[in-house]
Parts: sequence; structure tokens; C-alpha cells
Amino acid sequence: ADPSEIDMRAADVFSLGCSMVYLFLDGHHLFSLDSLIDYKEGRFDIEKTLDKIGDDDIKELLLKLLNKDPKDRILAEDTIKYFDEFYSSAKRYFANLGNSGENLFENNPEKAFYLLNSLLSLAQPKHLIVIFAYVSDQLLKINNVDSIILGLNFITSMSIQMSTNIKLTRVIPFLMYYTKFISQTILHTSLYSILEVLKSIDEIPEYLNGYFTYYLNNELNTLWNQISDENNLNKDMNNNSEFSSYFGLVTLAEFVPHYCIIVSNFSPDSLQNFSILQEILTTQKFEIFQYFSNSFQSVIHKSDISLFSSLYLYFLSNMNLPDERFKTEVFKIISGFCNNIKGNDIKYKTFFQDK
Repeated sequence: ADPSEIDMRAADVFSLGCSMVYLFLDGHHLFSLDSLIDYKEGRFDIEKTLDKIGDDDIKELLLKLLNKDPKDRILAEDTIKYFDEFYSSAKRYFANLGNSGENLFENNPEKAFYLLNSLLSLAQPKHLIVIFAYVSDQLLKINNVDSIILGLNFITSMSIQMSTNIKLTRVIPFLMYYTKFISQTILHTSLYSILEVLKSIDEIPEYLNGYFTYYLNNELNTLWNQISDENNLNKDMNNNSEFSSYFGLVTLAEFVPHYCIIVSNFSPDSLQNFSILQEILTTQKFEIFQYFSNSFQSVIHKSDISLFSSLYLYFLSNMNLPDERFKTEVFKIISGFCNNIKGNDIKYKTFFQDK
């Protein structure tokens, strides 16, 4: 096209749309060069990607900013109607957080989150993604453990009001990122924050049916493998440093039963390929297995037959270990399951006890 014929205002509006998508999708670009060409020629549909934002008003605005026909794009001055009073308030709060002369998130996190809680009181559920995007971006810039803990707790509490889509595709991956942070406290906070988010979900959308099998279970399996390096594990058994492989595995071993209880409500079959269970149940470190067993016994009253059916073969694998202590712990777990079987599932009780 002749450069003199390009509508630069329409081009700027399109660029604004791309920048907004980058913000609302945590730094993920809407287009590559190839997909931009495909979009121009009608072969790439952006609506599915924009659905991840979770705000219908913002999605509507972005579709108007990114219209393929420059003549049909919204004028910049007309975008203001899509931004209610909250966005003006957010701009003032974010300015106060950024212009205080210090890094509040790093040096004065109590003040930073006091301001954010004040902003939160003005927000509707559809606004929470903006606060999430801002806080998550700030946390990624700091290394102060106490500040990160406050931030993760803030995001977890705020996420309860968010849509299921945002919880699964934005919040949990962000929390999962921090499980790889070299801090025992942050590992523990991240894992149990994931549990809190999952507890707040009633149903997994059909288009995310493979969420546990293909994403979250794999992430946790990888985390276990990264922590369980044998050299580090032997070296760190008696180490009281901020992070060690041994204490990392203990944290995961205690976490897994709570996680299994929740996942069994959504997708019990996905646990059959949850290799971290096999690793725990065949570990040669009895102390780690005992932490797992104690944790399981503490939550077993929340389980049902579907969970036990998924895990039964894992438990049987420990019957062949030469260390009798493993067998004792497995019997405790199985007994707990049997004692918890009620109603129509009572027929399974005799079967498992005979086995």
C-alpha cells in the first residue's frame, strides 16, 4: 500500500488493541507475523484468544480496536465509555504505588497491599483481572520473600471472585511458577494457594477437561523430579537452610493427599497417570513416605470410593517393599478408606478388606 494512503490513526488504534491484549494476557502476544497475515486474510480467529481475558466489555472493545477493516475501527476518543469509574481510581492507586519514591512491594509491602486492598473494595469481579495483572507484574520484579508471600496470599484471596476460566488459565499457572522459587516458605505458600483456588471451583469447563492430565499433574510431576535429585537429597537430609531437597519433598508429600482429594471431585481418572504418586509410594526414604501417609490419614474422611479406586494399585505396589514400616503405613491408609465407605459403596468395603 502507498504509505500516504495509510490511516495512521486507525493503525495506532490497532496497536493500542495489541498492547491491551499483551497486558490482559500477562505478556502473551496476540499475533506472530504469520498469524497477523492470516488474520488479515481471514484465516485466524482472535475471539477464542480474547475469551481468556474474562471480561466481556473489554473483549468487545478489543474486537473494535482490532477490526480488520481500518474504516470500521473504533475512534480512540470513543473508547472511554468502556472504562467505568473503577479504571480512573485504579490509575490513581497505581500512580501512588509507583511514584512513592521507593519500591513499595520490595521495601514496604504492608503499605503496598493496604493501598491495593483499598482499591479492591471499589472493584467488581470483572475488574479483578486488572488488579491481578498489575500485582503479578510487580511480584515478578522483586525477590523479597515476605513481599512475595503477601502478594501470593493477596492474589489467592482475590481470585475466589474471579471466573473459573481465569482461575485455571491465569491464576494457577502464576502460582505454579512460584513453586520453582528457591524458598521453602514460597513453595509451601504456592502449593497451598493452588489448593485454595481449586476449592473455589465448582466445575471444570468442557474445553478444559484435560486440565489435570495434560497440565497441572505434569507440572507437579516435573517439580518432584527437579527437587528429588539424589545427590541433593542425601546431602540435605539434615540441612536447616532456607531450602533443601529433603524439605521440598516433604512439602510435596504432605500436599499431594490434599490435592488428590480435590482432583478426585473433577477428574479421578487423571490420578491414574499422576506419576508423583508412584514416586512417593516407592521412595526409599521412609520419612518422606510417612509424611505422605500422615497427611493422607488427616484428610481421608473427605474422600470417596472413586479416589480409592484410582489409587488402590499405587498402594498395592508398596506391599512388595522389604521395609515393614511402609506396609504398616499403607494398611493405615487402606483402613481409613474402608472406615469411610458408606451407603451404596459398602459392597466395596469387604472386597478391599479381603485384599
